[in-house]
Amino acid sequence: MVNEKQTFHVATQILRQFHRAAKAHDVAEASGDDRAERVQSARIDALREEVSFHPVGSPEAALYFAQLLRGDIDQVGDDESEFDAQARLDRMERLAVGLVQYLERTSGIDRTDWRLDWYGGKECDARAYGSVSPVFAA
Repeated sequence: MVNEKQTFHVATQILRQFHRAAKAHDVAEASGDDRAERVQSARIDALREEVSFHPVGSPEAALYFAQLLRGDIDQVGDDESEFDAQARLDRMERLAVGLVQYLERTSGIDRTDWRLDWYGGKECDARAYGSVSPVFAA
């Protein structure tokens, strides 16, 4: 059985890994170590992708998701291939779904309360992760 409380904190742990990698990147950049800088940059990119598959479990993780989403929006159009562009859009959708679910879970407000499911109901959330919930598959 999965401990739900721990599951929600994976994104926060990944944020901590990002923080360490970003500090190591800064040190490498300051010292002129191009190889270490590239390694940390690749690690940061991998963490960005990985975290998007986990639920938001803390305000810090929510801020991380929001900043990742903002960064992806800023870089739309910079992708070198159609595959990269689609991967960015897929990640942006996962980040947005994660933020919406976190806000619903922590605020007690449901998107249906304000008819915000117009823009995507809970039945659409599973698609962001590449699957369809059996509850809604017919």
